[in-house]
Formats: sequence, C-alpha cells, structure tokens
Amino acid sequence: TAAGRALRVVYTMHAFLAGQMADVLSYVGTVDRVVGTNRLLEGALVATLGADVPVGYAPYGTEAPWARRQPSSTTARPLRLAWVGRMEEPQKRTRDLGLLMRRCLEMGLDFRCDVVGDGPSAAALRGQLAGIDEEGKVRLRGYLSREQLYEDLYPGIDALLLTSSWETGPIVAWEAMRHGATLVSTRYVGAREEGALREDENCLLAEVGDIEGLARAVSRLRDEHGLLDRLGENARATADARYSLEASADAWDAELSAALEAPAGTPALLGPRRTARGRLDRCFGPGFAETLRVFAGRVHDQGGDPADE
Repeated sequence: TAAGRALRVVYTMHAFLAGQMADVLSYVGTVDRVVGTNRLLEGALVATLGADVPVGYAPYGTEAPWARRQPSSTTARPLRLAWVGRMEEPQKRTRDLGLLMRRCLEMGLDFRCDVVGDGPSAAALRGQLAGIDEEGKVRLRGYLSREQLYEDLYPGIDALLLTSSWETGPIVAWEAMRHGATLVSTRYVGAREEGALREDENCLLAEVGDIEGLARAVSRLRDEHGLLDRLGENARATADARYSLEASADAWDAELSAALEAPAGTPALLGPRRTARGRLDRCFGPGFAETLRVFAGRVHDQGGDPADE
C-alpha cells in the first residue's frame, strides 16, 4: 500500500439491485464502505447490511446550464411543459402522462408539451396521444442526447412533469431544476426520504396516479401570478446547493475520507467465490439466490452446505 496506508474498498450503488447487494454481502469484511446515490437507497442499504458495513450517501451531480434560460412569463404564450424519461410501466407510469395531457386539454389549458424518451410503453403512449399531437399540443421527440437536453430542451421549459411511482433520483428533475424549471411531480416513493422537494416552495406535488391533482397543479402555474417564477427560483437554489457537480464532489470527498479514517477491512480482495450451493443457486444463480436467503433469514456461512434448502 502507498505510504504504508492500508487499502480501502468503497462500493457505490445507484439502485437497489439484487446482484449488487449479493456482491456486497459476499464481501463483508473486505468492503469498507458502501455509498448510495440517494436517500431511499441509503436507507435500504442500512436496513439490509445492518452494522456489517458502514453506509454513506453521495448524490448525483448535474452540470450548470449551458444556455441562457428563456423568459418565463406565460401571459401571451402557451405553458411550456416537458416529460423526460424511459417510457415504461409500472415505475414511470407513462400511461398517466397520456391521461394528464388529455385532462389538461379538457380543462382548456393552453400548453405545449415535449415528450422525450423511448421504451416499451412508447407505442401505447403514442396511441393515447393520437389527436393531441396532431393539434400541436404534444411533440413526441424520442431520444435526445444530453447536449440536446441542455442546449434545447431545459432552457425553454416552464415545468417538468414527473409521473413516477418510485425514483432513485431522478436526475432529470435535478437537471431541469438547475435550469430554473418548476417540477410538477407525484409524491413518488423516495421523494420523502430524499427531502429535496418541498410542496409550494420549490415544486407542486400530487399523489401517485392522481391525474386530477397533477392537472390542477399545471393549471395553477397558469393562473397564479408569480407562482412559476417563485417556484423556479427556489428549485434552482435547491438543485444548485444539493445536486451540482461541486456538491456531489464534496459528498464523495467526505465519504472517501470517512472510509480512510476507519479501520481497514480484511485484505482478502478476492473474497469468497460464489458457486452453486443448492437449489436456489441452480435456479436463480448464486448472486440473486444469496439475496433471497438474506430476505428469508437463511444466510449460510460460506463453508456451509445449503443443499437441503
């Protein structure tokens, strides 16, 4: 080791994935710290790992705007909305976006919405939006690169719509907020744990699946004078403070420093080799099988024989 200091192993996780969790559990004693990128994941890691492995938190970092933001006054123009993400059910609840667009149309709202992304629900969403897109209310733009998002989309929107049931971010929300866009979002699982979204302060919120509530929130942006500007400014301040590249780097510096200051784990970097040890391993693979054992409270020592599972 350099300068006589013992090596430390820090493992980062971006989502609660069974295979990654099985890896961490297999290398307890070798992994010195596990760092989650969101508070929901941090809590899940603490609950799963207990006192075996220290857990930390370092959020995603987003870049500052590349282009000047367009004026936000909506007096003489349509409200500029966007939805960005992977089109799928049940997490992203893409179907709710189609219902929301139709409800906004029924309410007589003057809006334009860019829908960005692709995925297994794309065809169904196109069917839902048939007629609305022909009127020019909605544009299905498909996949856009990061450059296109930063140069074209984010600087020109008033609000980003989020219909998800749960999130381990979402990065698109922090990016839009850094551009001064207001977030109209569900109270997805993970929002309360992250603690970044404060209703009527830096965003507008509705329950998951509450199409009427989301539509009313969009309507408020049109009807309440000054609301859009106030929420957008507060959203920018929140994202700048918590989700900038600098804030992420500072968090990582703190996590790596904590790992260095703690006693080193065992030097067996190769750790135990996971091989098929029973029916669960043969059916699901050693990694996922170990995760199933953890949740079932049936964790075996590496030298044990779970063949009779």
